[in-house]
Amino acid sequence: MQQNWQAGDFSTLNEGKYEWKAFGVSFDLADIQSMLAPYQPNSGSPTTVTDTAPSDAARRLRPPADDEIRDKMLELHRQGIARDQAAKLIATLPGFEGVGNEHARRVVQGYLPRGRPKKQAGK
Repeated sequence: MQQNWQAGDFSTLNEGKYEWKAFGVSFDLADIQSMLAPYQPNSGSPTTVTDTAPSDAARRLRPPADDEIRDKMLELHRQGIARDQAAKLIATLPGFEGVGNEHARRVVQGYLPRGRPKKQAGK
């Protein structure tokens, strides 16, 4: 990987044959510091992750657990939202920003019906 932090230019080879480049990339110092804050030593004694609640920036980087995703999907379904619509909607909800549509559907597989309702035999 080639890096020029001053200019914000980065390039790397993917699979040894494709070069990916990014130019003029900038990082917000306050966001980076807030992500690192839980891991910085405080007053001479080391701070552990369990001692400090994660910052909003750090929380956005860490997706919620599958249990939380499943519970939210089931809650949306109880509100009358279909499985596929709930899977699209979940990424717009606070705390679920990093959850992808496909992942949300996979987590509730077996919990929610999918597709069209099946016709009853003889009807």
